[in-house]
Amino acid sequence: MRISSTADDINAVPARLRGLAAGLPELASDLTPAFPGMDGQWVNASGRSAEAGVVLYVHGGAFADTDPYAEQLMAHWLSKATERPVFVVNYRLAPEHPCPAALDDVVAAYRSLLDRGVPRCLLFGESAGATLVLSALLVLKATGEPVPPAVVVSPLTDLTLSSPSLSVNDGLDTINRAVLEKVVARYLAASTCSPSPRRRCSTPWPAKPATTARTSWLPAGGVRVNFGD
Repeated sequence: MRISSTADDINAVPARLRGLAAGLPELASDLTPAFPGMDGQWVNASGRSAEAGVVLYVHGGAFADTDPYAEQLMAHWLSKATERPVFVVNYRLAPEHPCPAALDDVVAAYRSLLDRGVPRCLLFGESAGATLVLSALLVLKATGEPVPPAVVVSPLTDLTLSSPSLSVNDGLDTINRAVLEKVVARYLAASTCSPSPRRRCSTPWPAKPATTARTSWLPAGGVRVNFGD
């Protein structure tokens, strides 16, 4: 069944985001990490320390953009929902830092948290950040490291853009092929990935998930960005 996103649906998104911000305490301007040397910010609305576990939040933005206030807002709600501190990783952005720079930064942040004694770490990513989370899981699986639990929202899982759904659903998708082509071109600009940047940086999830990770599939619902999701 197809449920198209109407103009009213799309226009309602900013209002919904403003509603999420309503009633929030003023976000602190000084969010210096407790762990020196890690590039990112801590947001803690849980009242608990990192000893309880941490959420590693990987923001979206087409691999090229960042919105610090929106990211702190998301981190605040994640911290409240999970009752854990949230670390917002500041990964390097394309096209100045093409693939695999951002992926390397996410994996390094996860490893650094574990090295510093964090007992449990949940990875959360949305949009481009979700793509980076899935890529990080594959990197960790390939190196034989523990694969953490993760939540991803609307990832781009095929940088070849070869899925026929992009053509079949043209006019229904909020983000269409033309937009995605620009996103991928910036992300892979002057990429040093070898032998195939598209293969290394895309994230085809195996039909049978690795037994080292617990995978839960959640049905899509409501307003969708891409029907291929």
